[in-house]
Amino acid sequence: LTSGRIALYSIVLPAGLSISNISFMSGTTAGVTLTNQWFALVDNALKVLAVTADDTSTAWAATTKKTLAIAGAPFITPYTGLYYVGILVKATTMPTIEGVSGGSGTGVRALLPASGGYSTSSLTGPSSVGTTLAAIAAQANFKYAELS
Repeated sequence: LTSGRIALYSIVLPAGLSISNISFMSGTTAGVTLTNQWFALVDNALKVLAVTADDTSTAWAATTKKTLAIAGAPFITPYTGLYYVGILVKATTMPTIEGVSGGSGTGVRALLPASGGYSTSSLTGPSSVGTTLAAIAAQANFKYAELS
């Protein structure tokens, strides 16, 4: 993660799915001096659909799942297809986020929509996200996220 920059990771969801929470799992590095930490659900056109509350300075230890409630939950997915789950953390030491690394982004993967990577930067609280995010700078890694 990069402090203050939202990272997005693809997920395919069915229409009509009720979502109240978004979770991410930290890896071996805890967040230190946290200022903002919130999650979002974004559609395939990068429009922001749902945002959690900001967990601000609440501790996020290493190897710990953080679950945040969607504001105004539940959110009901309007279509079957590609969505993105977003994570924003602003801190002096960023927590590592559990996931897997992929290939180099060449070949067939280069022809597909970006499955994960960084988007809009210089964000703070959930109200700073706006309604549409910037294009995704694709990366070859995928983070574990959970919707419930």
